[in-house]
Amino acid sequence: MGEELLYLSDRTQVTRHTPSDGPGVVRKHATGAGAIRRIEHERAVLEKLAGLPGVPRLAAHQERRTLVLQDDGGGPPPAGPMHLPDLVRIAHALATTVAAVHRAGVLHRDITPDNVVLRPDAPPLLIDFDLALTGAPETDEGPVGTLGFLAPEQTGRTGLSTDRRADLYGLGATLYTLATGTPPVTGHDPLELVRDTLVGTPSASGLPPRLGDIIMRLLEKDPDRRYQSAEGLAHDLARWTADPDGDWTPGDRDFPQFLPAPPVLVGRDPQIGTLAAALDRALSGDGRAVLVSGPAGIGKSTLIQTLRPLIAARGGWFIAGKYEQFRTGVDAGGTGQVIRNLARLLLALPEAELTGHRERLVAALNPVGKVVSGVVPELDILLGGQVPAEPLDLVTPPIWAGGTSVTLLRTVAAHRPLVMVVDDLQWATGTSLRVLDELVAAGPIPGLLVVCAFRDEEADAGHPLAGVAARWERDGLAEPPLRLAGLDRAGLAELTGAVLRLEHPAAESLADLIGTATSGNPYATVELINGLRTEGLLRPAEGGWDWDPDPVRGFIARHRLPQLLTARLEQQAATTRRLLVALTCLGSNVLPELLATAAAIPPAALPAHLAPAVTDGLICADSTVKFCHDLVLQAARDLLPAAEMDRTRLAMARRLAAHGGYEQQAAEQYLPATGLIGDDGERRTASALLHQAGRHAARMTNYPAADELLTAADRLLPAADAAGRDAIAVDRHTTLFSLGRHAEADRIYRDLAARSPDPLVLVAATAVQINSLTQRDECHAAITLGLDALRRFGITPPADLAADNQRAVVELRDWVAEFGPAYPTWECTSPQIVAVARILQRMLVPTFVADPDLHAWLVLRAHVLWQHNGVCSPLTGTLGGAIRVTSWLLDDHRTGYVLTGHALRAAREHGYPAAAAVAAYQHFMLAAPWFEPLEEVVEACWQTRDELLTVGDVQIAGWHSARLLVLLVETEESLQTCAEETAAVLAFAEKTGNWYARLIALGHRQLIQALRGHTDGEGFDETAYLDEIGENSALLADYHLDRALTALLSDDTAALAEHSAAAMEHSKAIRGFYSSALARVTRCLSDPSPASADARDWLARRAADSPRNFRPLLLLVDAEVARAGGDAVAAMRLFDEGLHEVTGRPWHHALLAERAARLHLEQGLPHTGRRLLVEARDAYRAWGAGGPAARLEAEHPFLRNTASMGPGTGADRLDLMAILRASRALSSKTTLAGLTTQVIDVLCAMTGATDVRLSLRDRTVSGSSTTDLPASAVRYVQRTHHPLLVADATRDDRFSQDPYFTGLEACSLLVIPVPCQSAEDAVLVLANRRQGGVFSTGRLETVELIAGQLAVSLDNALHYDSLEGEVRARTAEIADRNRELEAANQLKADLIGMLGHEINNPLGTILGSLDLVLTDDPLPPSAELLVARAHGATRRLAGIVDEVLALVSIDAGRLTATPRPVRVADHIEAALGATATTAVTVSCPPDLVAAVQPGHLDQILTNLISNADKYGGGVEAIDAHGSGAGPVTIDVADRGPGVPPEFRDRLFGRFARAEGTARNVAGTGLGLYIVRELARANGGDVRYRPSPVRGSTFVVSLPPATVVRNTVGSRRPAE
Repeated sequence: MGEELLYLSDRTQVTRHTPSDGPGVVRKHATGAGAIRRIEHERAVLEKLAGLPGVPRLAAHQERRTLVLQDDGGGPPPAGPMHLPDLVRIAHALATTVAAVHRAGVLHRDITPDNVVLRPDAPPLLIDFDLALTGAPETDEGPVGTLGFLAPEQTGRTGLSTDRRADLYGLGATLYTLATGTPPVTGHDPLELVRDTLVGTPSASGLPPRLGDIIMRLLEKDPDRRYQSAEGLAHDLARWTADPDGDWTPGDRDFPQFLPAPPVLVGRDPQIGTLAAALDRALSGDGRAVLVSGPAGIGKSTLIQTLRPLIAARGGWFIAGKYEQFRTGVDAGGTGQVIRNLARLLLALPEAELTGHRERLVAALNPVGKVVSGVVPELDILLGGQVPAEPLDLVTPPIWAGGTSVTLLRTVAAHRPLVMVVDDLQWATGTSLRVLDELVAAGPIPGLLVVCAFRDEEADAGHPLAGVAARWERDGLAEPPLRLAGLDRAGLAELTGAVLRLEHPAAESLADLIGTATSGNPYATVELINGLRTEGLLRPAEGGWDWDPDPVRGFIARHRLPQLLTARLEQQAATTRRLLVALTCLGSNVLPELLATAAAIPPAALPAHLAPAVTDGLICADSTVKFCHDLVLQAARDLLPAAEMDRTRLAMARRLAAHGGYEQQAAEQYLPATGLIGDDGERRTASALLHQAGRHAARMTNYPAADELLTAADRLLPAADAAGRDAIAVDRHTTLFSLGRHAEADRIYRDLAARSPDPLVLVAATAVQINSLTQRDECHAAITLGLDALRRFGITPPADLAADNQRAVVELRDWVAEFGPAYPTWECTSPQIVAVARILQRMLVPTFVADPDLHAWLVLRAHVLWQHNGVCSPLTGTLGGAIRVTSWLLDDHRTGYVLTGHALRAAREHGYPAAAAVAAYQHFMLAAPWFEPLEEVVEACWQTRDELLTVGDVQIAGWHSARLLVLLVETEESLQTCAEETAAVLAFAEKTGNWYARLIALGHRQLIQALRGHTDGEGFDETAYLDEIGENSALLADYHLDRALTALLSDDTAALAEHSAAAMEHSKAIRGFYSSALARVTRCLSDPSPASADARDWLARRAADSPRNFRPLLLLVDAEVARAGGDAVAAMRLFDEGLHEVTGRPWHHALLAERAARLHLEQGLPHTGRRLLVEARDAYRAWGAGGPAARLEAEHPFLRNTASMGPGTGADRLDLMAILRASRALSSKTTLAGLTTQVIDVLCAMTGATDVRLSLRDRTVSGSSTTDLPASAVRYVQRTHHPLLVADATRDDRFSQDPYFTGLEACSLLVIPVPCQSAEDAVLVLANRRQGGVFSTGRLETVELIAGQLAVSLDNALHYDSLEGEVRARTAEIADRNRELEAANQLKADLIGMLGHEINNPLGTILGSLDLVLTDDPLPPSAELLVARAHGATRRLAGIVDEVLALVSIDAGRLTATPRPVRVADHIEAALGATATTAVTVSCPPDLVAAVQPGHLDQILTNLISNADKYGGGVEAIDAHGSGAGPVTIDVADRGPGVPPEFRDRLFGRFARAEGTARNVAGTGLGLYIVRELARANGGDVRYRPSPVRGSTFVVSLPPATVVRNTVGSRRPAE
């Protein structure tokens, strides 16, 4: 099979597999945090999209962590501009695919050229759906997808939600790239990419005419200005293909996903005139209230909104509030909202006008007005911050609030006219109505119009509003009610034309079709139009819309309002109606045979009776029968009164009960009709069916339904049927236990035990009751109950449990060692033995917690029972606990591992799913971690949890899930995943009443919160938590272990000592669990002294069995022991070994690096120590442990300047980048101009602002030539001292008249106060003058943080601008410092030279001494080994010193050479000897002489030979030769893998090291650089030559010296 790597990242690997005998596949393997979740999500999306053209196809075989796709061939798009016909063809195909994807309810969210695969003879594929959304789109928290191709709303910088238009932006960016060869947004810096995405505009110059208009429309920043649908895009592309220069406008046939109502009110001219006249009367002093009523969707709110421009034109304000059905009251109700909105408008006024209003209000409002100002903070600011009133009686504030509201509105309206709107008044409480009643009853207030809207169908004669409204009209306080009815024919045609952009004749035609169904209700009409479009009955066409009247009529007939549906249902024949009623009782997708039986219709006649309902579109009938819509189902349910419906159900139940195979359905029909059953025989029959159905529901874990069914079964059964009632009681007892209703379960068990002395009858309930007591931490009661049950079977434990257990466990170990787990395979048939085994199994947990000796005896008893009686289901589960016994009594984990594995296999082979699930829990949770990699154990544990839930063992499933949390902390790459799983476990435990699992999860949650740096604790009360734990030793062990781990990773030595000791004290209670190993680790690290030797030795034995799981921890412990003992060298080696070996254990890695760093720093090795600290900090961050990471940065401030992106959302990372960049800018700029230039870019990038300005009292600073400000907004913020965020200031009555917004269609606004000491009332203004809704509260905190930094820098800048003389002085000072730096550089060079001398001399002495020791008398083997190591390390250090000194000389330009004639052969021999290199083929003429400084030649040869030893597998041959007057050449060849081609250009560079070897081979990367420089200093050079097959050759060329001067005579050339 051929394999091709297509893509590789830190999250994903994509490979193509091409077998020789079958179709190829593409495998997408996910890694990292959430890998399985990502793959499962993408697989589910592709299953949803199966069959769509242009979407990848899933292969038949799938894997858990790998997505397997059918290989459709193809490749990525070309890099350069694409040929125009190909571009349009591909664009149309992609638009068609995206349209189909959107119709399927999926958003891709990452459409880029990289996610498009072009195929030569097929449409392109849109790939990579792992970020796709299938649910309702939400506002993104951060960049989701590929920056540069994301829509602005996907960056997480704006307040806009993501919908299918974001995909269209991505498609536009992709087409732009294919058309021009360049993405619309380019760059590598994330902030720059985000800024350009938000405010930049790509050039359209490289785009083809007209097609460029289409692409640029896709790239609009505002989603409302983009294409709204992929269908509309495909339509325009098809038009361009047919007529690129035609007279058509892009987007004119493009419609949004949901066709909205037109913005202008249609068909309500008379009502608009009535409201306008009421406003005129109010302004003239006759301001009676106006009541607007009508059904939901009739257009009341839209009608009232027509008053807004009318009151604005008169210089007034439109203030509104709305009551909500589930939220009423003064603080959240409509009147309270009105007062708040009015206060906000006042606060935006110019100072002179506001002062007048404030003075009048303060004078008019009596002290009781403080009640309202306390509810409305803006009013308190408006009134000047009055002293709060004393707490008042709760009955009185509404009354006083009404009076205050009247005074407030009257005072303001006297100078500025007001329209006050209160909507949905039908939901107002009586108290709220009294407040409004007082306002209206105050009589017409000049300048104020009060408008109230309500649904009259919800406010009948009994509603409080009805009496209030009638009294208002009677007393002349309100106009006659304005009731809205449906639109007439002309209005409906106008509405239809406006929604569909249709000309009048066509709109009238369609309106006539749908008008009767909607009764002219505008909302219903729009909904129906959308329904027609969704059903494909209304289709966009070139000139408008196409529809066929007959299907439209049919659709409308099937989608009337509920009351019309009821009328249609009643028109059906009697038999058909009976079938439809039966269908409502049976549910959806009912088999025809079942429906026929329940309704007593012959199956052959069923189709004929259903046909009229099918034709009328009420139901669908093919393989199953179902209603076409839920509204039809609801209407059908209303066909019969409740009593008659119960009688119908009883008749159906009887028919189904008499027909075999429908018992479950019969029970469901009996359930609501039990009160109608009188016959004892039928009561027994119905009880049995309900009992069976209840058991079925319990098995399906639907416990609420089970309880309802079982309760009904018990109610029906005659009292004389004791056996039947006992059986029901047993099952209901189990159900109540599963629901966590323990008190009821206890009562049922007591009653059952009192009347059923037979232990076999009680055994099932007893086993459950033991679970229930254990779950509530009543372990001793559970044990007592279990021992009592065993005694009923004649079984009692021995007197001396400990001695008996010791004997039995040794016999068990010896038996397994000799024979293996040779248990009989026959099944036990004795009911007594099986019952005893059930009790033994359920007693395991409470005895494990409270009585270890009894626990061991139970397990050993199960071993004996299996040996003598054969296997049964509970025995396999009990023997699974053998690991806890053998490990505790003998420290023998292997025997227990063998036995638990055998128990699991036996349970599966014999078909015991429940027991197999329990055995799997014990094997994988208790035994496997001691021998198998934790990653594999965790995978098996997930499957085990599913198995436990499948068999309904919710108690052990809860325990298992809680215990799994520890393993997740060990193996998961992200603490976020651990937090999510912890929350899920906690929710499950609370739902099932699992006390034990809940407390484990609560303690674990605190551990994760602490590690993530969250200190709020989510309301965790540690005292209450410990009180709830009580004396439970296992929970105490878990609690102290969680605290010990927190202390360990927080470097809290005192807490670590306390909690590790406590964890060890209680560790017996968690024996067998992996957490017991962590308890020992924390203890050893807390006390690395001989006192912890036993724990260390225990850990060593575990490391011998499973090095992957335990060896790095053992090395950590041993390193700390060596460090505590003063052996720093050994500790360094152990730390290094641990860091080398640790994989897949985030906190192990981080802690090893941190502790190693600490040791290096202690030993005066700051370079390595700092690098290790960075590694530790980054490991913590990558894991999500913000707490330890922050601690390291606090302890070592240099880390704060060592950037690491760390975990978190893309939004978090971008916010961090923005803060850091702003911080750097603000700290480096000391003038206002400098601050402005630097900060504006950052703020634009992170918020999407197109205009950023800094307002001071005497000036405005901006990044442009203009200094205009939204003065009203600035005043508002200066008065409130709170940030102001407005989605569209042009539509906000407070600011819309401000000149800053003149001529703008929309403007997002964010104004933030800057608390500056030197400039009072400084304000930061951010605006996007192109669209609304850009800014979001999610970014507000970050902007405020930057504003805070700006405040400090602003003080400095203002001070700096006033001190020009000091600036000059500072400039001179900087020049002086530069001169000092130059002197310091000279001093550095001198110092390095001195250090080289001072280090080299001691090194020479050490080397000489070591040489003497090694060549003198023999040493003991251990001493000789140590000396040899020291000798080698010293030589290495000497080599590094030489290299560094050489580098310094080279950098300083002091490397010079004095070449002289030297005999090359002698120097080759010397270099081989110095490096102890043998078995080298040397070819060199003995009289070959080169001109070179002798020491330089020695260093060249030594470096090349050492380099070959490290990287090339050793030197293979050295060939030296000359050619007369030509250069002398020395070839040094090795037999290694050779130098990678991509690295050869950098081979001789400074600090150059190949990526593949740098991690595995020590070195500085200076050797070859120095070789080259030495050769060149002597007039030669060095180059690299790859060998033909394998290996490398380094070729040194030197000047020749053919004549040996007479001064050397016959001696060797001078050295």
